[in-house]
Amino acid sequence: MSKTKSDKIPHYELLYLVSNKYSENELEPVKEKVLKAIAAGKGIVTYDEFMGKRRLAYAIKGFRYGYYQVLEFDLEGAAMAKLDKDLKLDHEILRHQIIRKVAKDPEVLKKEAEARHRRQEVAAAEIASAIAQTKEAVKAETEKKEALVVNTTKKIAEETPTPKKSKLAEETTLESQEELDSKLDKILGSDILYK
Repeated sequence: MSKTKSDKIPHYELLYLVSNKYSENELEPVKEKVLKAIAAGKGIVTYDEFMGKRRLAYAIKGFRYGYYQVLEFDLEGAAMAKLDKDLKLDHEILRHQIIRKVAKDPEVLKKEAEARHRRQEVAAAEIASAIAQTKEAVKAETEKKEALVVNTTKKIAEETPTPKKSKLAEETTLESQEELDSKLDKILGSDILYK
């Protein structure tokens, strides 16, 4: 055994794009063709994910959208060259990329999932905290504005002079009070109330 080469079969990740001239239902034959090419080289698929339809950064062969598919598999190096050639010649696949990856143990995958979950919880807590702080700031600002409105209203009320009665209005009021008093005295002094 060589010191630089491993006896393990190399692990690869394949990302390929299929044009959007096909519907999602019509993608299955394309996927089967890729899986058969991997199986022909005695490869074993370990992960398969359909990532859906996405907009491309630039047009490829006149297409602006494409379906993304990710596969992880183990395959010998000689068979890898044939797979790469087959994918290049396939007219249904717009682009593909194969990279060599380090195969992960189930324990590592579990730890990564837990770390991802913790990051999501922290992000959710930060968002909740930011929302609470924003609500408090809005409430404080609203109270400040309401207090300003009340104070401004009071100042305006204090600064606004009360209308003075004219002398004519005061004299009329005095005369009318004297007349009312005299009429009231007449009524009370007379026996008209008891009839």
